[in-house]
Amino acid sequence: MLTTNKVKTPRSFRIVGPQRQIDERETPHPKVDRGEFGARLRDWRKNRVGGDPFRRLFGGGGEGDPNNTLQKIMRDAPEGKVNPNQIPVDDPAEMAEQIKGVAKYLGADVVGITRLDQLYVYSHRARGNAAMGEKPGDPVNLPHRYAICLGFASDYYRYMSNNSKISDTEYQFGNNHAIVPTFMLASYIREMGYPATAHHHGRSLVNPIPLAINAGLGELGRHGMLIHEKYGSRLHLTVVTTDLPLAVDEPVDIGVEEFCKYCKKCARTCPSHTLWRKRNLKRRGEIPCQHRDLLQIQAGRPRGVDQLCRLRFIVLLQQTRYLVARCGHVVGKENSALPTRADCQTAALDR
Repeated sequence: MLTTNKVKTPRSFRIVGPQRQIDERETPHPKVDRGEFGARLRDWRKNRVGGDPFRRLFGGGGEGDPNNTLQKIMRDAPEGKVNPNQIPVDDPAEMAEQIKGVAKYLGADVVGITRLDQLYVYSHRARGNAAMGEKPGDPVNLPHRYAICLGFASDYYRYMSNNSKISDTEYQFGNNHAIVPTFMLASYIREMGYPATAHHHGRSLVNPIPLAINAGLGELGRHGMLIHEKYGSRLHLTVVTTDLPLAVDEPVDIGVEEFCKYCKKCARTCPSHTLWRKRNLKRRGEIPCQHRDLLQIQAGRPRGVDQLCRLRFIVLLQQTRYLVARCGHVVGKENSALPTRADCQTAALDR
């Protein structure tokens, strides 16, 4: 079986070109909300997704009241003040272990810590927060030094029911379940006398995937999502950024590059046919088109991406859960481990 190795740079991604901060307004959902992909998609997102009263608990349009959704409430919640009586930190390593313990007590399944790379902080906001005096389009100022990355695992068997309302609800419930522990961890750090900001499904100013990779929670898969050694791709990621002195973790090598080289299940079953199918990922540092600009692994967009996004965006909205389910058939079952190279090669030949 493959084992976890601490490494300075994981094999599953490489920075091969210039990087830049991403404006949150450039990401897909704000574009749909503004109608940049057409009125039909905008109306679908604002109206059709809210047709089911149970679905409206997790956000959406239709006839529902946004104040009945935790996501809306937490998005508009003000950030608490920092306690002026700061607790001194003599040992950052000991404090890091304490913070990880608190995070897991609050509900996180996995926790890692990395330095906050400003390239993975959005340059401008897509949504405002009246309670904090923030408006859409405002520049983001997040000078924190560290990023505490939290992962919350969704139920394996519910995800395996994809594509269904069961898997859809599990995905939405996972997003909401992660909000409160992340908010509480940031509040705890502020009460210790250090600035801290929670980044979750209701409100986020960072891209959690590259930060989680740097924090050692897993590696980047062919499908552009994090693959964890135990939970596969079914982790909901949140982040708490802070200036609390903490020891950082190293990235890990769990053999994802070798695994994804032979599996390719996500690429073969991708609803929008946008995933790279060739075996060797090294040549282009490939990750899926809808995540490439956000992760900034490689400059440029593959041919036809804009057209695919416009014509198949409804499919892409469901694609995350679909790809997790496909990958989850192989990776991420409880108490399972990544297969050996020989297992991957045998599986490839069987296909």
